[in-house]
Amino acid sequence: MFNKINFKSRAALFILCGVLLGGCGGGSGDGEDTSPDSFAFDDETDAPLAQWYLSDEIEVEGINAEAPISIVGGEYSINYGDFTDEDGSVYEGDIIIVRVFTADTIDTETELTLTIGDEEDTFTVRTAEVVLRAKDAFKKITFSWDSVDGADYYRLLEKAHAGEEFEQVGRDLESTSIGLTLDVPIHRLDWLNAEYKLQTCTNAECSESDAISVYSYMKRSIGYFKASNPESYDRFGRVALSADGKTLAVAAPGDDSAAKGIDGDDGDNSVSGSGAVYVYVRDDGEWRFQAYIKASNTGEADAFGRALALSDDGNTLAVGAPFEDGASAGIDGDGLSDALQDSGAVYVFRRAGDAWSQQNYIKASNPAVNDNFGSALALSAYGGTLAVAAPGQDSSAVLVGGDEVDQLAADSGAVYVFSLNADNWQQQAFIKASNTGAGDGFGGRVALSANGNSLVVGAPYEQSLFAGQPEDNSAANAGAAYVYGRASGSWSFKAYLKASNAQSDGRFGSAVAIANDGATVAVGSAGEASIAIGVNGNQLDRSNAESGAAYVFNLEGDAWVQHSYIKASNGDIGDLFGSAIALNAAGSLLVVGAPGESSAAEGVSGTQSDNSATDAGAAYVFELNAGAWSQLKYVKASNAEAADGFGSYVSLDASGDVLAVGAPEERSSSTLFSDLQTSNALNAAGAVYLY
Repeated sequence: MFNKINFKSRAALFILCGVLLGGCGGGSGDGEDTSPDSFAFDDETDAPLAQWYLSDEIEVEGINAEAPISIVGGEYSINYGDFTDEDGSVYEGDIIIVRVFTADTIDTETELTLTIGDEEDTFTVRTAEVVLRAKDAFKKITFSWDSVDGADYYRLLEKAHAGEEFEQVGRDLESTSIGLTLDVPIHRLDWLNAEYKLQTCTNAECSESDAISVYSYMKRSIGYFKASNPESYDRFGRVALSADGKTLAVAAPGDDSAAKGIDGDDGDNSVSGSGAVYVYVRDDGEWRFQAYIKASNTGEADAFGRALALSDDGNTLAVGAPFEDGASAGIDGDGLSDALQDSGAVYVFRRAGDAWSQQNYIKASNPAVNDNFGSALALSAYGGTLAVAAPGQDSSAVLVGGDEVDQLAADSGAVYVFSLNADNWQQQAFIKASNTGAGDGFGGRVALSANGNSLVVGAPYEQSLFAGQPEDNSAANAGAAYVYGRASGSWSFKAYLKASNAQSDGRFGSAVAIANDGATVAVGSAGEASIAIGVNGNQLDRSNAESGAAYVFNLEGDAWVQHSYIKASNGDIGDLFGSAIALNAAGSLLVVGAPGESSAAEGVSGTQSDNSATDAGAAYVFELNAGAWSQLKYVKASNAEAADGFGSYVSLDASGDVLAVGAPEERSSSTLFSDLQTSNALNAAGAVYLY
């Protein structure tokens, strides 16, 4: 802007003085005045990048003769003519406009100086300042900024950890962009130290905004899932994620609806403990509820959903109902007979587009009362191999293909492997422990490699004290894990795994996981009692009863070798660390649940020493770097409270960037994706958290 100062009255006085006195001040010149009235430009801000920026026009006043004009740092125009930076002349009443070429970086001044006669002023133009803003979203951080005229593109930069350099996140963003939503691996991000900047770029230069922290958005960005029909004691919280992290199945084995099949009446509570599964999907970056799934033969106390598994693409879902009472055997038999109490069943569902349908009803080849077939499940990556555990099965057979029907080893347990051929499931193997023993609970947990050719089975109540003495039964509930392999359709026993510090009531095998390639196995031991913390600590002091531990084994040649002994960073009595376990596809990220942990911390990397929320629960994230495991993060619920059991169930996508954690005892009455997390109106309704 130009502030015009009009001195016409003074000019009239000058003329009068010239006539009467020969010039005021005693001068005797010819009366020419080439020094104009003073002028001033208003400085400008928020200017575009790398463009000519024009001032408001000014009018030359206060001269009566030709006056010189010159400019430094820009160009001027007289009476709307061409712009020039050459010296020239102006006259009374001429209209002057100046222009300066703005900087190609944000928040940068460019200036010119215009001189007319003896008067001059500086025109200063500052390019726009860019402020990067952030807000939380569902497992996301949304960044925004005001667009800058003249920018050719933008870049979001991230400094992941203190001391690191900023690096670009994603691709270059178009000049019209005013925001970016970033999917955040909440359980992996260094929230305390991570910072973000925006680069505003022309084709010649990039400049950066001030860095911002997103720490304050951490807790609110944690995804929070509830059932569509939450009720007390539904215990919604068993979880399975697809490999791409875009399908989440959650089971509530205590759901009481009498509905059958897909999307029935979820408000009917007439069949207590029948169980249900809820499917959620992520479309275009947003999560939505997709299906409410029930068994085709819903029955009271069947606990449909006590176990579940998803194929990598999320299109095949297997659901266990270990207390189902059907008497049929094999595939797609009569599901209406209830003659074999708690024999158990598995249901296979498939998705086409958005629609789910039940494809198969699967029973053991030798169903019996209290076998609990369906207590644990695993699917191969493409969904063509299914492992089903029956930890209550009573056969005394050993290894693969033994006698299925004798009842000489009560609750020894068994695993059944099914293979899909031309859309038809067939039982491929009946698998027992190498040292079958009554009460071992073989099949308490199972896991399959991606190709389905490697199987790991947990037997948390197995009683041997030594890895080399599987027939020893001197340590009740010490636990064991077993590895089997498949070649050309035939299964064989590969390894018998024990804890390096096996102990009575350690329950080694409480949870199992296997990497995609089948060469890394993780085993939880929820009852382990060492006071060690971290990785490979002292295993011998057993004064922290049921603090729990996890063990990682690697396949080296043909031998399985214990690589690491892993404890929580804040292990305490009764934490039950190792109750749940998950590996990413590469076997380089490990998550361990501790549903008995008692800190009142919330979110990621909070205070671990507070024990004011008994059994609130926690999950711990460990990362493999340069061959060594170390704890990466300590994870809590966004609404941590006593007795929620957070960490009872965990699941990772293939990358390890999406983590689902179940808290089956959580008490909020909210539904689906509500932000209301603190009502506590429904005991053990359950919740799932997405990181």
